[in-house]
Amino acid sequence: MEPRYSLRRTGARARRQRKITHRLESGLVSLEQTPADLVQVVQNNSKTTLLSLPAEIRMRIWEYALGGVCICHVPLKNSDEANTKVFDEDTAFEKGSGRDFSPRRNDKSSNTVSYSIALLPVCRQIYSEVAVLPYSLNTFYFHKSNLMRRWWKLRQPAQRNAVQHITMDVWEDFSSCCEILLSTNAFPNLKTVTVVCWCQFYYLHLDDVEKYFMGDSYWERKKLQNVEDLEKKGYAIYVQKRMQDEHDAVVSFKGPLTYAALMKRKMKLDARRTHH
Repeated sequence: MEPRYSLRRTGARARRQRKITHRLESGLVSLEQTPADLVQVVQNNSKTTLLSLPAEIRMRIWEYALGGVCICHVPLKNSDEANTKVFDEDTAFEKGSGRDFSPRRNDKSSNTVSYSIALLPVCRQIYSEVAVLPYSLNTFYFHKSNLMRRWWKLRQPAQRNAVQHITMDVWEDFSSCCEILLSTNAFPNLKTVTVVCWCQFYYLHLDDVEKYFMGDSYWERKKLQNVEDLEKKGYAIYVQKRMQDEHDAVVSFKGPLTYAALMKRKMKLDARRTHH
């Protein structure tokens, strides 16, 4: 008696051939050769209203669709994985914007926004124009150095090269984050580094960050050195001060952070201590 399902009777199923994706050295999908079955599709797509617009107008549309957010990587409890939250960069950290997301506690923010990169695989022309825009137009916030390193390793070279703005917390792990930026040249086109400090005063002054950079402990001295090294690398450094007001809402102020200003302040403090 023959088996109920016999390959001799039904014939072997033809294996579905997997399409091979060719990548450039940058890690992006190669669009140099268009498969024969897609030539007509590509031609039809190029005639659509959106893709017929001037390149400058299309770029403005892509910027509105893919830019202007802060992508926060926060560690999950008892895990090396990251919980990612996305905020509107224009309102997430402004005074009066409501309860802000704090990596120091697992709160649920009303300021999170919907963000999707579903635009990238729509068609070949759109992909060629927007492939790295999510990395160049947004800010990436890392709470821990291991999250930054892991995220960096998972990115393609073109994606790493596109990153321009990074934010990180000023805890003991701050120096480890700086070492990644300085020693590995992780993000070659990085422009700004923002350091987040939780402070008790309402207005942004150097006094607010004094306790993080001007003490005598090893970590505080090292953070001060990190600021100097980041400046020498050519990065613009900012301090983001956050505090909770009487209504338990988080308000935030941002200002420049320079090694010269910190050292000037430190010299005054040292002189005052010596005098007393």
